[in-house]
Parts: sequence; structure tokens; C-alpha cells
Amino acid sequence: MNVGEVFTFCQFLYNKYLSGSFKPQDFNAALQAVNLDLFNLKVGLPQQYRPGQPIPPVYYEVSRKITDDIKHLRVTSTPIPTVPSGIPIAVVIALPSNYGAFSSMTYPRYIMKRGEQVLKITTIDILTDEDFKDRLESRLLTITPKSPIGNFTNGAWQILPNTVNSVLLTYLRLPIQPVFGFTLNANDEPVYDPGTSTELDWPITCHIEFTIMVCAYFGIYLDDQGRFVKVDARKNKGT
Repeated sequence: MNVGEVFTFCQFLYNKYLSGSFKPQDFNAALQAVNLDLFNLKVGLPQQYRPGQPIPPVYYEVSRKITDDIKHLRVTSTPIPTVPSGIPIAVVIALPSNYGAFSSMTYPRYIMKRGEQVLKITTIDILTDEDFKDRLESRLLTITPKSPIGNFTNGAWQILPNTVNSVLLTYLRLPIQPVFGFTLNANDEPVYDPGTSTELDWPITCHIEFTIMVCAYFGIYLDDQGRFVKVDARKNKGT
């Protein structure tokens, strides 16, 4: 579906169940909100955490379907570590401008084995602030090129030891924001303009899910069978 078809479908449901229409500007605002909502849903909503179970039912790589839904957002890059002036014991990896969620970070290095150089890929453990502090103070778990660590601070990752001179960063980029471009016809009705529109940055298998989420922003809720559900009824159930 293109954004014009999403607009037409939402307008149809809005007119059918709520009588009336919404402005294209409001539709574009809903598009941008749902774009991030769907990304957060696929990555894993913290709101779905339960006591003793800090893993939501839907999250990145929990199933092949979820992985397929966001595999186009997966980016692998080789950023160059820099040594900050204030923390000479660490190197810093800047956060990518389109960064959405972390996947992994590894340190490719060469070691000598039987007189030959062999490529060794070592995972860099990205720790919470508390765990990072514990590792810095630990006398047993030393920080070496064989066991590098890092954490997130000031919009970047700081990595120890400072001998880490290359990394392989894998992350999920944010989906491109969709835009409904339009012109007005003789009746001042919006007409989809593909030339000024930005289409959904999601696979076609997610388009219906995306559209239903847009409808919800206008108070149109559909159940699993595609039937209209009144907003008040959903609120009474806490959904």
C-alpha cells in the first residue's frame, strides 16, 4: 500500500463509523507517530515488561516473522574509535544519526597462532552503568583486548581498553518518516501526490498493521476480525 491508499482506507473507516473526515495535516502527524510506535513495538516495548520477566512478548529476533519485519532496518557499520581528551583509558564510538536500537558490537583483531595471523572476533560487552563500574573495580575480571567492555554515555559508547582500534557495530536504524503529499482538487479535497510523498519504510506484510494503528489515532479501533470496536468499550477493558 502507498500512503495514498492508507489515507483513503482510513478516511473510509472514519466516515463510516464516526461520520466526517480528518485533515491531511493530522493524517501526516499520525503517520509519523505510528512509524515510531511500530518500530518500538517490533524492537520490544518496555511497557510490556512484567515483574520477574523483563522481556516483552514481542521483541527483536523473538521470531522469524519479527526478524523479517525489521531486517531492512538492520545496519552494519565500521565506525572509527576516537580517544577523548577527558577519558584517555577509553575510546569512544559516536552514535549514528539514524540510530534506533542496539544489536551488537564486536572487536575484530588478529592474533598469532602457530606462526600465522588469525582473525579473532571478540564480542564487546555493553554494560549498564552499575555493571560497568563493577568491572572497572574488579580485580578478578580484568579488562583486556580479549574481554573488552563498554557502556553508553553522552550520546556515544565508551569502550575499554583504549587499544580497541576497530569495531563492527550492528544496530537498527530508525524507519524513514512517511509523508502524505497531496494537492487539492476543485472541491478542495486532498488528492494523493506520489511526487511529494514518502512511502512506508516497512515491508508490505506490515502495511495492514500500520494502517490499523493509524486508524486508532483517529479513534477507530478494529478487532482481530476487522470489526469496529467503540473506544469506550476498549477503555473499559483497559486496552
